[in-house]
Amino acid sequence: MTDLLILRHGPTAWNTEGLIQGRTDIPLSPEGEAVVRTWVLPDHLRDRTWIASPLSRCVGTGACLA
Repeated sequence: MTDLLILRHGPTAWNTEGLIQGRTDIPLSPEGEAVVRTWVLPDHLRDRTWIASPLSRCVGTGACLA
């Protein structure tokens, strides 16, 4: 069986302000990075291949988790 885990990126400054980001490349806020660093993946998902949007908030979220 194939596992598929879909995660949303961590918080950005625009999320805090209630703004819609769409494809605008807004990075994680420092607070967002701190939030993502508290997330814990199940052990059996840690060594999987990661695929992420090229937007910096998505790449940053993956980097914090990897």
